[in-house]
Amino acid sequence: ADGTDARWLKLFSEYQHAYFRGIKDLIRKRGSVTKLCIGVGGVSEKEDICWKNYALDWKALAAEGTLDCVAVTSVEADRRKDRVWDSTKAIYDYVMRNRGQAEIYFSCNMYNYHTGIPDYVKLTGLSNGEVARRLLALAQEAGAKGVVLECVDYRNYPDDVCAELKKIR
Repeated sequence: ADGTDARWLKLFSEYQHAYFRGIKDLIRKRGSVTKLCIGVGGVSEKEDICWKNYALDWKALAAEGTLDCVAVTSVEADRRKDRVWDSTKAIYDYVMRNRGQAEIYFSCNMYNYHTGIPDYVKLTGLSNGEVARRLLALAQEAGAKGVVLECVDYRNYPDDVCAELKKIR
């Protein structure tokens, strides 16, 4: 069976979406201030990896108010040095146009198992701190609520990145 078959995705998405709507209903019934947030990775303007891999239409769930926030954990920017920043900005703008009612958080992380600061450093030749500064500025310009800092390793963020993060508090 092909997990990317459009018929399968349509069928499975009904259960995926029902699951998230059910969680949101429980949050509402409890009168909780808890926000329902999901992370989506590999975001681009061309292909929705979240749909293709999980039959999850984050844009539809955000539009209907099921999702309170979406954390974009990585984007698939154009990997050419002269296009990487414009491409990242275009993807951020795409996310913001499709966010519905959800708050948006963009990534500023030091991991490279998905696109992170180390990848931008390799692509641009800039320092970790300069890349962080630019990612933070793009998130702010796009109108994001904030950024996501992924960290499971002690001292994962170098001093120059921490200095940039402190500037935006």
